[in-house]
Amino acid sequence: GGLTPMGRDGETGVAQRSVEAGVASAISIHPETIDAELRPYGGGARAGHDDVRACGPPWIVFAAMQRFHDALFLRLGLVVQPSKCECWIDEAHIASLDAHRGLVTRSHLLDGALTPHYGVMCYGVPIGSEEYVKLALAGKCDEIASISNKLIATLSSSHKQQLWLLTLFSAARKFEYFARHCYSDQARDGCTRFDAII
Repeated sequence: GGLTPMGRDGETGVAQRSVEAGVASAISIHPETIDAELRPYGGGARAGHDDVRACGPPWIVFAAMQRFHDALFLRLGLVVQPSKCECWIDEAHIASLDAHRGLVTRSHLLDGALTPHYGVMCYGVPIGSEEYVKLALAGKCDEIASISNKLIATLSSSHKQQLWLLTLFSAARKFEYFARHCYSDQARDGCTRFDAII
């Protein structure tokens, strides 16, 4: 997570397995306050593990997150590290980021022409511009293909039944999870690529 107690190195976060790590994680995974604040605007906040995801109109999300950060500092002396936060804003609302430019990372992937396409990964699923989603799914295809190729090399052709089962229950299900959570038109290229690889 991006929480650090006062006096610690602001870039490294809470030390893993430290006493304060459990407290920081327990606090950071309870976004009810942010969720209640964003719901009237069609947004919300959810948490998994030690990551909090908030969505809604950018000017509302940034203000809610700032109040959450302030409360953590006032009540517990914890500082949220903006450098560990990411955001994706539709280009139609990009002006909302101006006040936070340089504080919050705008994650991106580069295409073949080195053009950045913006988005974020949420539980491994790409959310962002259409091109970002396509690039992310292509990367997932390549990652899964690499794992499958290692399995094939390890098991050799004498274990065809095992290879088929591993592909079906491992690689195929993993990619299906990513693709299932994307819009079908954004996932189409990735699915075609995955079918060709597998």
